[in-house]
Amino acid sequence: GDIRDIYWFMKFHEDKFYLMEKYLFNFIDAECNLLINMYEEEWIEGDNLKKTLEITDRMINNSDNEEFLELAKEFRNLVLKAIEVNTCVGCFF
Repeated sequence: GDIRDIYWFMKFHEDKFYLMEKYLFNFIDAECNLLINMYEEEWIEGDNLKKTLEITDRMINNSDNEEFLELAKEFRNLVLKAIEVNTCVGCFF
């Protein structure tokens, strides 16, 4: 089957990574003691999922950048799914 039968995922170009880094990932890193970057994988799990959801909601509510909002809402759905099924969000770029 399709990989989406096994994993939920987002796919985006390098320039979109920098947008997410500026508006979201840097804040998740700071508050969850993580390092989401393009050089190594990072996992968001456990209590950090709830923190990540709160941070994502906050950044969505404080932004008017349409491109970011679209990506952030998709990312938020991944975090919600991970919480719902008690798994993690892997960050690979």
